[in-house]
Amino acid sequence: MPRILWDETFSVHNAELDKQHQKWIESINELHEALTSPDLSLLKPIAATSLEAMMQYVRYHFSSEEEYMLAINYPDLAGHKMIHEKFYVQVKGLLCDVKEGRTVLNSEIMKTMTNWLQNHILQEDMKYSRFAAALDR
Repeated sequence: MPRILWDETFSVHNAELDKQHQKWIESINELHEALTSPDLSLLKPIAATSLEAMMQYVRYHFSSEEEYMLAINYPDLAGHKMIHEKFYVQVKGLLCDVKEGRTVLNSEIMKTMTNWLQNHILQEDMKYSRFAAALDR
């Protein structure tokens, strides 16, 4: 799976949230590099550590994003929060599988992270970005 490259199509036109999205993309790219390590003995601990860090970061980011949506009175805040929670549960499930020794393909972890982040920013996050832009008119 190729690295994610940040460009303006990912911008939600909020400097702090864009910075957080960039950090998240950087973390996913680092996870990708770690999971493609030739040392197979490191894969499980790397996957577990990376997923734990990812869970902590998504909680922080989701909280920031939800606070922003509340501040602008975004009408679909509840729906967006539900999407966030479902993803958090999905990542938590992957982490549990890795820690408990169930086979989780590294490609599955990367596909989940990469696809979710890209689709979420480009589809769901753009909704609140367009809403905020309309407020500024």
